Amino acid sequence: MNSTNTDEPMASGPAVQLKIDHLSTFSLAAQQNAYPIFRSISLYAPTAPEEPVENAPIALLKNLVVTLRSDPEIFAPEEWSIDEIRPGQAISLQKRPLNVPHDLLFNLTEELKKLKN
Repeated sequence: MNSTNTDEPMASGPAVQLKIDHLSTFSLAAQQNAYPIFRSISLYAPTAPEEPVENAPIALLKNLVVTLRSDPEIFAPEEWSIDEIRPGQAISLQKRPLNVPHDLLFNLTEELKKLKN
């Protein structure tokens, strides 16, 4: 079967799901003791959609790019390239140090809140 064939129904639902284990707070002390903001980040490709479509192929996903950004920006964006993920497969993203500027954490007097658009 050709993956570019648009005549066949495709399964609906999320193509991948993210599972993120992170710290609820991050401080200068946490940075000084090398605690990671994110303990783990993984992707999971479900085996079947919540509402299956009869005879719908479950897609193999290829050439994915996962980008991690913060809002407000406290570290440079990080990217991971995923060659492919198959239905039912889970992939743990490589742990990377997120370089939060020392001065930013040192000068904080209160908790940073997510900016509203």
